[in-house]
Amino acid sequence: KNGELALFTAVGSDDIFIEPNRRLHRLLLANKVQHYYLERIGSHEPGFWREMYPQMFRFIAHYFRTGQAALD
Repeated sequence: KNGELALFTAVGSDDIFIEPNRRLHRLLLANKVQHYYLERIGSHEPGFWREMYPQMFRFIAHYFRTGQAALD
């Protein structure tokens, strides 16, 4: 149900997991479940994750501070 989880997904366009992540994103949209989906150029490799970590940690830190899912 919407609001039960704070969901954040980051995936690279060349990642081996791109299609399952896209399907999940579409399913969540269809069911109006709030979530954050970031798709960027890259693959499942350290350079991609170094770029994504700051956003992911901001999301997690905000959630633990406020109980709300946000990227602010």
